[in-house]
Parts: sequence; C-alpha cells; structure tokens
Amino acid sequence: GNSAGYNVVLRHSNGYYTVYAHCAKLLVKKGDYVSRRQQIATMGKSGVATGTHLHLGVFYGGPPYNGGKSIDPRKLWS
Repeated sequence: GNSAGYNVVLRHSNGYYTVYAHCAKLLVKKGDYVSRRQQIATMGKSGVATGTHLHLGVFYGGPPYNGGKSIDPRKLWS
C-alpha cells in the first residue's frame, strides 16, 4: 500500500535492508548505488503521517513486504 508514502528501500551487502518512509522527495531511484552519507531523500509526511519525520525500519533477509525479519535498530548501534 501507500501508507508509508514516498519511501526508499536500501539493500545492504550484509543481508540487511533499511527502509526510509514518509519522505517528501526521493533523491535516488530503483537500481541506484548509494554511498555512506549520501542524501537519499528529504524528510516529509507523505502517506499516513501526521507530521514531518523520518520513519526508519531495519530488516534482515529481505524487505518487509517480502518476508524480512524486523530488527530493532538500537541493537545495531549500541
């Protein structure tokens, strides 16, 4: 669905996927390679959102719509 609004899904080389949702503008397109610290989108409130924010999702084994397992991102950066 479009509840996440404009969103970017990144596939990482270690099996993780990150999802950045509710963006105002996407700065990359499907198939692009991105580098660390590259801006991929601007924050927004697209989809089902009440205010401007970044919705970050981290998954292992696939994106959320394809059976990926949700990971608490705080466990990766603590």
